[in-house]
Amino acid sequence: MLRRRFIYELDTQAGEYTGRTWQYETDTDDNVIGDAFVIRDGKLLVTERDDFEGPRSVIKRPYAVDLHQTDADGFVTKEPVVDLLKIANPAHIGEAASPGAYGVGDPFAFPLQSVESVIPLQGGRLLVGNDNNYPGSNGRVPGTPDDTEMMIIDPGRTDQGSRPDDVTMIGHRGASGERPEHTLAA
Repeated sequence: MLRRRFIYELDTQAGEYTGRTWQYETDTDDNVIGDAFVIRDGKLLVTERDDFEGPRSVIKRPYAVDLHQTDADGFVTKEPVVDLLKIANPAHIGEAASPGAYGVGDPFAFPLQSVESVIPLQGGRLLVGNDNNYPGSNGRVPGTPDDTEMMIIDPGRTDQGSRPDDVTMIGHRGASGERPEHTLAA
């Protein structure tokens, strides 16, 4: 099965694998895991994504994973936290700074190839970031290298006109297309 991924437990104090494993099933054969973050005992936040960018993007989604529960096929259970391609943006954050860029508007989309960081913050908010693969990725504006973008979203917040399962964009920023990647200036 091409959709099967394995989670291996590592004892960080001993520096050895414990032998405990779990099976995780991706939504499609080609999906990759961009990040996995332990949020508490037996609970993970796993970012699943396709390898596409811009309008070709289909899946960019963090899941809440419970290692204590498995389905009938033996896979750990997962619940979608947010669809990063459909984020409520009633304040139109980013539109003025990036006119004509794909996915900037309401709804906002994070259609970048390498969505690799989803970090829980206080109050249930999430910090989401990508690696822009500079200068290779151009999911926002064809032919223009993507910035490394970060945004803070609140999956529990809804605004007037939003569906209850929507999330709201709180902030968005990126500048690595103008400075060397992984530097303080970027």
